[in-house]
Amino acid sequence: MRIPDPPIDPVRIAEFTRDGYWLDTTSNDALEAWTHMAPNRLAIADGRVRLGFAEYYRRAERLAAYLVGLGLGVDDVVAIQLPNWSEFAVALNAAMLAGIPFCQFHSDFRAREVEFILGFTEASALILPRRFRRFDHLEMLAALRPRLPRLKHVMVVGDDVPAPYFDLRAFLDAPEGPEFDRDALRHRRPHANDLCRTAFTSGTTGDPKAVLHLHNTTNCAARFVNETHSIGPDSVLLAFLPVGLNWGLLNVLQGIFAGCPVVLQEVFDAEAALQLIERERVTHFCCGPAHLAEMLGVADLQSEQNYFREKLKLHNRCLHGFGVICGLKVVPLPSEADCPPGGGTRSSRRSSGGSPRRPPW
Repeated sequence: MRIPDPPIDPVRIAEFTRDGYWLDTTSNDALEAWTHMAPNRLAIADGRVRLGFAEYYRRAERLAAYLVGLGLGVDDVVAIQLPNWSEFAVALNAAMLAGIPFCQFHSDFRAREVEFILGFTEASALILPRRFRRFDHLEMLAALRPRLPRLKHVMVVGDDVPAPYFDLRAFLDAPEGPEFDRDALRHRRPHANDLCRTAFTSGTTGDPKAVLHLHNTTNCAARFVNETHSIGPDSVLLAFLPVGLNWGLLNVLQGIFAGCPVVLQEVFDAEAALQLIERERVTHFCCGPAHLAEMLGVADLQSEQNYFREKLKLHNRCLHGFGVICGLKVVPLPSEADCPPGGGTRSSRRSSGGSPRRPPW
């Protein structure tokens, strides 16, 4: 899927850069910087592993080198269909480190949506789970493969990956990996205005809709949310929205730019989410009203309203009726599609007092 020129007017790119909304650096640079500044600080945690920034970066580099070794480049697309597992975060960073555009999509998508996405993007590589939610993804793929002639490489995440599929989890978990040329890999890194990904909607009213994103169009949203809501190295993010959709992806990138942990919950469960909030000392999470209602239904309402007020610092901007009933303060966050390419919403620009601050890395 070759896009020869940025899908945004160069005049607009120059304007956003001049005003400080877009940068010359990417999440690659931020991840590497935190690897040096705080190598042992927790970066990613799921129900299976806990990765510090150094290990996170090591795994992403290893996979990036493997993707390059497959012959993949800027004209290819790495498709990622994974749930909220650490391998998702590693895979998307690996694609970016290798300078290969990616597309991530919901782990609940089935044959019709998956065939459409892989065919539309002409994906050369696919990363998917062996099984998830009692669904056999390899069985689905086997039926689709004859209709996907451009799909050359399949990497599988799971505990019982059959031959001849590439066992990505075992590859990343191995303490030692194949040697690679780190300098050559560094030369593969994309510019901030290069094509980063193809973002897909949930497809609730038909085929998923595709939107092209440069690194800057995605990264500015993550940086603005961090700045507006004071998310920094001392924060802890809980991500239970699916990483295959845009808010879940944004949570992963927020952690990289802030230098803070992202705790991944595989599938939302209210009681388990509250336990994670307590155990991991979570400061921020994104959710819908239904998630809040379900969490409030699990525990004592009075204690939970105090907990949310004091620990999560939620602000009362909308959901007025819900807030009145529950005594909560809630911040409405727009979808990424609602954010202008320059980054942030009108309210986030006002609250930042003009041009955004430069990152610490």
